[in-house]
Amino acid sequence: AVVLTARPSWAKLEPVCRALKARPDVELQIIACASALLERYGRVVDVVKDQGYEIAAECWSTYEGANLITSAKETGALLCELAAVLCQLRPVVAVVCADRHEVLAAAQAVAYQHIPLVHVQGGEKTGSIDDRVRDSITHLSDYHCVSTELARMRVYGLTGTWDAIRLTGCPSIDLA
Repeated sequence: AVVLTARPSWAKLEPVCRALKARPDVELQIIACASALLERYGRVVDVVKDQGYEIAAECWSTYEGANLITSAKETGALLCELAAVLCQLRPVVAVVCADRHEVLAAAQAVAYQHIPLVHVQGGEKTGSIDDRVRDSITHLSDYHCVSTELARMRVYGLTGTWDAIRLTGCPSIDLA
């Protein structure tokens, strides 16, 4: 399962989905969540469908306001919604991308159901709350696809293992 939470993440997740879709031994399940479903953010779920991908499930969890309180509430709402969806879909592995609060909810829902989790773009630093969220997602993840050698070192510092870290670069470079 690939969990899509926001429009910017699709540029990073589309090459991953394309590669998974091309494999006959993989059943790709895209779960669209949060702002990826909303018109005011470009409804990226429609772009995904227009590109020939199927959506396995939608999880609605966005509150009006776009502030720190709504971010916390959205995290809890998405955690609840995704837990039920993951239980129903039963993916073998799940993929999340980046560092937003919605991704933290996805990582928690996946980890609590003992589904192996792949985190794309861990180990980066922005100097905001996103750093703490990203590091939390790293701790919840089983596998890490990082964009730079520096990010690889940071993830190693958090996890203490090299075996689960892959230096893949940023997948959105494929689109460029």
